[in-house]
Amino acid sequence: MSADKSTAENYRPIANAFIAANSQRLAQDLLYWRRKTQLKEDALFHELANICLPAATADDHYQIAENLLLSFIIRQAAGETSIGQEAQ
Repeated sequence: MSADKSTAENYRPIANAFIAANSQRLAQDLLYWRRKTQLKEDALFHELANICLPAATADDHYQIAENLLLSFIIRQAAGETSIGQEAQ
């Protein structure tokens, strides 16, 4: 079951702020997940996925969380300083 549009859109600023505050640990969790094909039980990534739950359809909240984190990491590597900054 999918959430209504306003609820689904409200998760993004919360998720982005959470990523900005915890990017190193979340990246470590994601790297572990990719190497071991599972997350540790105490991985902070679970919390990010739960933040993304309102936007999920068919239990894809972990994929949504992964995409948001990867997008943040790419922007950071490109030298963008703000989570909302657009590519030039």
